[in-house]
Amino acid sequence: MDRIKIYDKNNINFIELPKTKNIETTEEMVCEETTMASGKIVIDIKGYRPGFKAEWEWLPAGLLEELLPILRKGGFFKVEYPAVKGINTGIGVFKIDFSGQKIFKFINGNPMWYGLQLTFTGQEVRRYE
Repeated sequence: MDRIKIYDKNNINFIELPKTKNIETTEEMVCEETTMASGKIVIDIKGYRPGFKAEWEWLPAGLLEELLPILRKGGFFKVEYPAVKGINTGIGVFKIDFSGQKIFKFINGNPMWYGLQLTFTGQEVRRYE
């Protein structure tokens, strides 16, 4: 599999995105921060949430119009994803952050957006080993 599929909240319908321009792994630290009476800040690291960031060169405008209402609902989504350095191909549950698109252009008469970036943050918390 070389494409990302994002399922709706019912896990029935999905949107299959085109091949990515760039995809890389990410980690989000999960910790508890406490300020002691002395003013010293103590951080207790629980683990990390694995994820990945994907970027597309040109994405059809119609596909983006289908994707945005799903992402605006927030929460976690079932996602099928290709192999990324450090992560095997698989299925997971991710929070998806949309950073916006950069340039709009017609290519061969088709409306397209350039530079779409999505950041996928896993629901599970893994311990550092």
